[in-house]
Amino acid sequence: MEAKQNSVFKFMQQQDTQFVIPVYQRNYDWRNEQCQQLMNDILAVGSDDATQSHFVGSIVYLQTSITSTPTFLTIIDGQQRLTTLTLVWIALQRRALEWGNERMADEISKKFLINEYQDDAAKMKLRPIKKDDHALRHLLDNTHPEWNGGFSRLIENFQFFYDTITIQTLQTVRKGVEKLVFIDVALERGKDDPQRIFQSLNSTGLDLSQADLIRNYVLLDLDPKEQDKIYENYWAKIEEYTQEQSRKESRLSDFIRDYLTFKTRDIPNKDKVFVTFKAKYPINNGPELEALLQDLRSYSVWYGRLINPQTEPNEAIREQLHLINRASTTVAYPFLLEVYHDYGKQVISVAEFVRVLELVQSFTFRRFLCDLPTNALNKIFATLHRDVIPDSYLQSLEASLVRRQGKHRFPTDDEIERQLAVKDMYNIKAHNRIYFFERLENHGQKIKKQVEGNPDVTIEHIFPQRPGLEWERELGEEIEEMKSRMNTAANLTLSAFNSSLSNRPFREKRDMPEKGYRDSQLWLDKFLAEFERWDMAAMQQRQQWIIDRCKTIWSYPKVAAEAMLEEEQLTLGLEFDILDLAADEVTHRKLAWASFEGEVLDHPSYRDLLQHVCHVMFQREPHIFFSLDSQNKLSVRSDPRFFRTPMKISDTYHVESNLSARDLTLRIQTILKACQTDEELIVRFEP
Repeated sequence: MEAKQNSVFKFMQQQDTQFVIPVYQRNYDWRNEQCQQLMNDILAVGSDDATQSHFVGSIVYLQTSITSTPTFLTIIDGQQRLTTLTLVWIALQRRALEWGNERMADEISKKFLINEYQDDAAKMKLRPIKKDDHALRHLLDNTHPEWNGGFSRLIENFQFFYDTITIQTLQTVRKGVEKLVFIDVALERGKDDPQRIFQSLNSTGLDLSQADLIRNYVLLDLDPKEQDKIYENYWAKIEEYTQEQSRKESRLSDFIRDYLTFKTRDIPNKDKVFVTFKAKYPINNGPELEALLQDLRSYSVWYGRLINPQTEPNEAIREQLHLINRASTTVAYPFLLEVYHDYGKQVISVAEFVRVLELVQSFTFRRFLCDLPTNALNKIFATLHRDVIPDSYLQSLEASLVRRQGKHRFPTDDEIERQLAVKDMYNIKAHNRIYFFERLENHGQKIKKQVEGNPDVTIEHIFPQRPGLEWERELGEEIEEMKSRMNTAANLTLSAFNSSLSNRPFREKRDMPEKGYRDSQLWLDKFLAEFERWDMAAMQQRQQWIIDRCKTIWSYPKVAAEAMLEEEQLTLGLEFDILDLAADEVTHRKLAWASFEGEVLDHPSYRDLLQHVCHVMFQREPHIFFSLDSQNKLSVRSDPRFFRTPMKISDTYHVESNLSARDLTLRIQTILKACQTDEELIVRFEP
């Protein structure tokens, strides 16, 4: 490896040289803020005669041709800034040509943009990945001003530089680019490891995503022809399917995280997806690699439909996927990928798939209404699919969910009724509020009303937030109780005329021509047209109506689940957070598995479980163990002879393990509560 300081000007004007961006590199993805910063730096250094240089990072490359012409430099790191600088040169060349400086335009073109005497394949000084190649050729051609190739960061960023360069700043920008310097890192073939270097580099541009690292890991060691084949047949399609179309954003890292979650039944940290992938799938080029990529490509199709519901051809499924996304139920994606795969293999019908999607919404939204912790959902959906019984697909899932206890539970109708009577449904996150009222409005209606993204429809307080004297006279002593229920679902509705209704008396709100509840086109408002006054009696009547409607929309699978509880009692195991168990419940029950802090224990004993928890938590918070010792809740000693059956929890310390299943469980619960860890210890009993 040879590293030296070099100037951008000198490096990019090398003749008969092509800078090749290999297919394993990430897509070009600099955004406006990065381009703005670069342009600010260029203008600053270009206008300051006292400043001789400005550092812009590093470019790492491997020379892949030595004797042939042109010389090919494979860019290992720095493609983002090299591509962006090429766009700056194109914008300068275009502006110079427009303003009559043909000499500058010709010099830029021949030195920095094209290899004048090479054929078409090597004509461009920069050869980007195929996804960006068409856009760059369009910009260099300059004979077709209108771009019709779809969204491209190259086109967007070129336009930014083109618009920023004025006739007054043309020479300043040119001078500024000439002052840019970088660390020129030339790798030596056969001696340097490009893959290791790629993974360890800390770029001054955008950080490498987990998907970038995985793409490099999969493709870098292949020969160029195999790289192109694998990229075109698999990786490019996976990238295409996992792009969120509305935002033009890649969700590839998220997809691979969800893929690993259902493959391993454990959830990788977002910054450990590459490490987990590498450990799970040691790359051996050949059939094993293609089998893995075929599987990834298969699931990426389903993932694409999850994040882009409009691409799902079936209308009923498409509608439910839209609702899943509206409720931000992305935590269920690992499970839904497996269900989608079953649907694709015709294990379940359209109707069954729709019902599963409804079940997921019911489970997650009921939990939201009851303020149950969302972090519990990660583990639930990571492992839920293994409870599927193919011949009783939906019923087995319902049974699995309704069996859960404590903070993992499926809230019952009674819980929903109690919560909706008092829950503030106005000061919740906007997407949950809109989802809730839009579903109340549209459920069972042939003509659906759009609430999300509709500025004309807002949330209206029937009893207003600032009631006037007429409200006080009308309600008397009831007004204080009305105020306490002001933000509950019973007192909220939808309206296209919120500002007009304001804090007017109820009958005026009801009867206002065209704008009042009676003339409203919204189904939720029609219910209000029948009331003569809005008081506690009316609010309670509407409260019950909303509760009944909620129990229908987000239904509890009571009948099917109870049937499964009887029929499949010996088939399904039970799953719990150990903190939700009474210690006596474990007596005479064997563990099928346990999951804690990223490790799954298969058929552990209760002693194994205690040792695992002690080992993990003692490394993290040893002071807690000695605090428990001082409180006589746990004995911790360095001398193993103190115990009847000592169990080692570190290199130095031991605890007693000659205990019953009940007492071992109590020890585990004591430690977890004292350490206040957010990580759940999930156990499943054998049937």
